[in-house]
Amino acid sequence: MTKSTRYNGWHVQPNLQNAHMLESLLNVSKTTHQLVKMGITITGTVMGTAHPTILVMATGETKKLKGAAIKTRNFNGTRTSVYSAQLNNCNIEWESKNVH
Repeated sequence: MTKSTRYNGWHVQPNLQNAHMLESLLNVSKTTHQLVKMGITITGTVMGTAHPTILVMATGETKKLKGAAIKTRNFNGTRTSVYSAQLNNCNIEWESKNVH
């Protein structure tokens, strides 16, 4: 029986064109695990870039994420503040809405 040259697991060197996606997926996996351990609820992910985005629910636990930047948007009388922090090369984002 001859050995296949197909990708049979982590011990085989992956296609270099896909290496950045494998790294992003590993970062998302590691970050998701850390966020769950912190008690933060994950609502979605956005993949396909070098820095994937993980969307989380705004709760008291999100204050545990250090170095959060704030962007404020106004739309039809609703002011939305989008918070963004970095963890393991992933962007973590959550938003807070204030109606005026």
